[in-house]
Amino acid sequence: MSDPGYIGILADRPAPSFSIVNQSYTATDVNTRYRCNGVDWLEEYDNVLPEITQLSDALVAEGGGAGATGPKGDKGDTGAAGEAGATGPKGDKGDTGAAGEAGATGPKGDKGDTGAAGEAGATAVETLAALVASLPTVDPVSAGVLWNDTGVLKVSAGA
Repeated sequence: MSDPGYIGILADRPAPSFSIVNQSYTATDVNTRYRCNGVDWLEEYDNVLPEITQLSDALVAEGGGAGATGPKGDKGDTGAAGEAGATGPKGDKGDTGAAGEAGATGPKGDKGDTGAAGEAGATAVETLAALVASLPTVDPVSAGVLWNDTGVLKVSAGA
């Protein structure tokens, strides 16, 4: 074994740095070995159990302490389901049901008086300007939704 590097659990792995480039880290809790490239830890290979065993044997032969804890074993089978419990107390009153269908239309009433003239409405340009101003100013990343890109009306393509 050429590079014993660091050994421990994954959570205790040191931060990558250029001072430890090409150093390895054996994470015993996930049974994986990593190598530092100066910026990140890259996984080398999945099964390091033979190397851990060899290192442990060497430490014991030299009078070293106990070896690293081995990987966690597989999860056991799910146990049988227990008996059903007793019926619980009566629950709260439920929500009001949906409204029924509308009744038949009644007879037509007499014609009413003519109403007062209304105010002049906004122009189409004013209405569009108000709509664009009220839209979100960043792409909502939802297909078909309008948004305002610095005064330009756009349609989101989605994620």
